Amino acid sequence: MQLLGSAERQAEFKKKYDDPDSFETLQERFHCGSHYSNPGIVLHYLSRLAPYTDALVQLHGKNLDTPDRGFHSVHESLMSALHDHADVRELIPEFYYCPELFIN
Repeated sequence: MQLLGSAERQAEFKKKYDDPDSFETLQERFHCGSHYSNPGIVLHYLSRLAPYTDALVQLHGKNLDTPDRGFHSVHESLMSALHDHADVRELIPEFYYCPELFIN
């Protein structure tokens, strides 16, 4: 995902990667500081499906997260991944075979 989006977004990832003060050794360098499909992202997308709803509630301190941050739009998720430097998520396999994740 770091290669998607604006030239500015791509340059920010490259700048971080090339900054000699960011890493102790060359082997430690990375573009993205989080995993593409970490459990939080998977639960975010699958929040409408049991047992993932329960796991998401547990992840957020036994409460449903703020509704504005919940998954509600493929378009908004894509726009965030294209423009937000902190958003490096990818589509999970369920996008291709599980239409229930799109139904409230």
